Amino acid sequence: MPGTDQDGEHLVRQLVDYADGLLSVSDSCATPVADQSAETCDVWRQLMGILGDCSEDTDGTRRLIRLLMCHAGLQLFYDRSSSTDLLKELFTIHSKVTEVKMVVKDEPHWTEVLTDVLLGFLAQPSQLWRTLCKQVYRHITSHITSDALELVIKVLDPRCKEELHGYLQLVGDDEAAAQEESTDEEEVADSVASGEERCSSTSEDDDGESDMEFEVDEEFRKEIKAALGDAALPSSEGEDIAADDDLDDEAMSKIDGALARAFQARKKSLSLKKERKDFNHQLMDFRLRVLDLVEVYIRWQSKSINSLDLILPLFRLMMSCSNESLPLANRAANIFSKKLCHAKEVRYSTETSLIVRLDKFFCCRNLPLLGFLWV
Repeated sequence: MPGTDQDGEHLVRQLVDYADGLLSVSDSCATPVADQSAETCDVWRQLMGILGDCSEDTDGTRRLIRLLMCHAGLQLFYDRSSSTDLLKELFTIHSKVTEVKMVVKDEPHWTEVLTDVLLGFLAQPSQLWRTLCKQVYRHITSHITSDALELVIKVLDPRCKEELHGYLQLVGDDEAAAQEESTDEEEVADSVASGEERCSSTSEDDDGESDMEFEVDEEFRKEIKAALGDAALPSSEGEDIAADDDLDDEAMSKIDGALARAFQARKKSLSLKKERKDFNHQLMDFRLRVLDLVEVYIRWQSKSINSLDLILPLFRLMMSCSNESLPLANRAANIFSKKLCHAKEVRYSTETSLIVRLDKFFCCRNLPLLGFLWV
């Protein structure tokens, strides 16, 4: 197995043991960069207690959960808040897998909780987490319930785009963005004035060049014209210029303030547009990583009745992708046609479970899908 030594022990486990040895020695030459809180110390001790448990593990599930604990435990040294919550969830999953007890009705199955944790890992742009999630998911596919698989399907559903903000974080510092929005109006007004002077000199020299900072379109032109008000006069080229010969200082000050607000609104609009573009790019990368789990599930559970639940989500993903997300559509089409459609047999416990899934296909209003399934 990758990441293990000759004895089959995970290398990250050895690293955790080494860190614990440094922390347990009072006169150690190594000290944590930040002071560890009492809660963090308790979580670390609980982690070492679970890792030291040598109880029998029949299918290797608990061993892989402990592997996730080791990686999450190392994050305690630089990201205490999120790692503490993550480890507590993994402790709960480990106890549910270990203990044999009656399942509570309102309590989610441990595979649902673990799948949600794996999706959180996949949201991070890390090749290590991507490989680790595939390795863990491979070993729990036989335990995956329909509700746990539904969490994966929900991520791939184009209609659930806005519900995925919990997994993804926009790139950039919110405080820096707030500072950009709170730019001093006088500085913006100065840039507006210099921009007007450059535009005036350009029109007088007729050299066809422009030094405008913003891209000028018809909507922005209307905003500037509304800010200028009566001071805006149409030029022969269809552009609006300010007739400032008859304006006093008070009127010019009002115009400068209005122009400053117009440019600030434009800047904010461009910033929001960039944020949406960044989010869509992150969402596409996230879904590409989640398709790894889908491919793993189909490979090892192609005979499961739950594999039929992946047909509609994959097809919707193929049909809804734009040119910008073409790699996502191609990947979904490849899994759909070369993996899912090559299943030789589907096992189902009752005819009702099969009828329910077939009913979803025939209730779908997408006729090309029905034709494809018929072929």
